[in-house]
Amino acid sequence: MTYWYGRMYNLSTGGVMIFMRKLRSEGQTRAFTVQRDLEGWAAREEENNHTVKVVHCHDWHQVERLMTLFELKASELQQDGWREVPHPE
Repeated sequence: MTYWYGRMYNLSTGGVMIFMRKLRSEGQTRAFTVQRDLEGWAAREEENNHTVKVVHCHDWHQVERLMTLFELKASELQQDGWREVPHPE
């Protein structure tokens, strides 16, 4: 396991979640995930369990930029009173 901005991720092969933040406020949810797949990485943003954006990346630097963006979005939501939902490791 490796740590990046306080979040654990694992660079194992195929289908491994390397980044996940899920927040909730007043019955609404937002989730930000990056998952390793056979072709690279899939970065996904969800609202209320519906995917609103997916970006497929082949370049690790693009993945890092997306994880930074997801951290910023999650931090802004927390500043607005959203709470992080614990997730199993």
